[in-house]
Order: sequence, then structure tokens, then C-alpha cells
Amino acid sequence: TAIEIGRVDVMVRSGFLKLARKKKWYFPSRSISVQFIRPLKIFQKAVLTTNVFHIDERWIYIEQ
Repeated sequence: TAIEIGRVDVMVRSGFLKLARKKKWYFPSRSISVQFIRPLKIFQKAVLTTNVFHIDERWIYIEQ
């Protein structure tokens, strides 16, 4: 859930979500790979960093 919020936040801040809604685009996830280093404890604070590292004609690649 937190990762989804991070992706939506990037789309809103960049103005991409507004364009996508106008053109009726949708956002399937083609591939997701997750590696947890250590679990978070309940109510532990964490920082989520989202980076767009590549865009081609068909896909947008995001690292979190």
C-alpha cells in the first residue's frame, strides 16, 4: 500500500496524472520485484523514496 501511494504521489506532483486522466490511460504494473532487508516494527517510522529512472515509448520505470 505504501509503495502504491509513492507511485501515485510522483504522478500527481509531476502533472502526469492529470494528463493520463485526460487521455484515459491506466496504470498496470508489468513487473514488481521486492526485497525486504529487515521488517518494520509496528508504528516504526520509515522513509519511502521514489525515483523515475527511465521512460521509453511504452513503459515508465520506477525505483522505490
